[in-house]
Amino acid sequence: MFATMRNIIVNLPDSLEVYSGHNYGHVPHEPLGIQKKTNPYLAAADFDKFERELKNL
Repeated sequence: MFATMRNIIVNLPDSLEVYSGHNYGHVPHEPLGIQKKTNPYLAAADFDKFERELKNL
């Protein structure tokens, strides 16, 4: 999952609309550019940080 996020998803255009598959209590969709800034999993620069974020679920 980390490799997919770091190698594929972060390279997609910021204008791409993301529709969450889960109900996290926020709007049902928003641009990927916002997700890149606010989603801790997309923002994790390395696997260790990504893993720590997953453990905080």
